[in-house]
Formats: sequence, structure tokens, C-alpha cells
Amino acid sequence: AVVSTQSTGRKKLYRLSETGLTALRHNNGTYMIRKADIRCVSRVDEDAFGVPHIFQIIHNKGTLYLRANNSVDHYDWIVSISRLCRDNQCTADRYHTGAILHNKWTCCSSKIPTHEDGCKESGGPDSQVPDIDIYRELQRLYQIMKDGLSKLEGHCTLLSGQIASGAGGENQSKQLESLTSLMSVVRDLSSTHQHYLKNDNMGLSPGSRHIPLGPVPVG
Repeated sequence: AVVSTQSTGRKKLYRLSETGLTALRHNNGTYMIRKADIRCVSRVDEDAFGVPHIFQIIHNKGTLYLRANNSVDHYDWIVSISRLCRDNQCTADRYHTGAILHNKWTCCSSKIPTHEDGCKESGGPDSQVPDIDIYRELQRLYQIMKDGLSKLEGHCTLLSGQIASGAGGENQSKQLESLTSLMSVVRDLSSTHQHYLKNDNMGLSPGSRHIPLGPVPVG
């Protein structure tokens, strides 16, 4: 999978296997964090770097901060690495959920630069698993379907033409039926969403209590 290395902001290809985590460098070289060297994997506070979906891999030679593309990938990476290292002998008892900024940890203000005296107890692999942001992912899925609606319509037109000319078979008919149902669902969602936005924006006109005009009264 492709994730960003938070220290550089560059996207790299990382591969998780039974032996550890392998990364492909920009100069076509590779490096690996061995499974036996991984001490802990956990989420990182969003305010540590100012961006979401950061997780950290604490290993014998340091800490690797990575950023997943979304909350589902974030969850999957942490769960997969936690399960891989479940039986490791050198797991960390404590860790920090922040990063070092201005010579102190953002999560607890400690100035000790290691995870040995971290502000969080490890508690086993399952304790570091984050929650999936269901609402954010549903919104993302809806946006993908909405943006792809025109492509679905074009494909349906193509299938309809094939079926009408006799070139389409049973598979094309089933595809057309499924795509038609999917487009109907997307249109219904779009209509409901627009209705929600319209009601949610009521009272937000200039001069309302939500958007007052002029200086704020004092006293």
C-alpha cells in the first residue's frame, strides 16, 4: 500500500509481510523494519502534526511516523501490524501518542525524548486500534459515487445500445439492471442531501443571528 512518510511528506510504497515492513526508497533501494524489531504500533494524536490518520511504528532503532489515506486504511494498517507482532518478545510497556516539538512531547509535555516513560500504557496490541470514522467514510463514498454518476450513465447507454442491437447477452442485461439500481440510489441520496443542506442553511442569511452584520455589541 502507498502511505506518506510524515517526516518528509513523500508517498512511498510499503509492503507488510510475515517478516516485517518493507519500504521502497525513491532511488529504487529498499529498507526493512523486521517483525522482531517492532515494539509497538499505535495511532498518533491529530494535533501532533496537524493532520489526521497518522500512526507510528516504534521499533528498536527509532520511531517511524506514517500517514494513511483515510480512516479505514489507518485502522487496517494498525490492526495488521498489531496482529503480526502479537507474539513479539520486545514489546513496549509504554508509549507516547504525540510527537516531540520544541524539545517536549505534544501529548504530555515530557522532555524525556524516548518512549520508555511514555504517557500511555501499551495494554496489548488491541488497545491501540483506532475507531473508523464511519460518517467521514460514508461521505467520501457518497462523493465518489456522485462524481462518477456521469460515467455510470455513459456505461448504461453503451449497454443499452448493445442489448438493443442484439450484441448483448445475459451478463450485459444484469449489469444494466445493477447499474440502473445504483444510479437510482445515488440520485435519491443526492436529493436527500440537498434537502438537508437547504434546511441546515435556513437562518444563515446575512443579518441573521448566525451571521450578524456590524460590530459586536460590548457590555
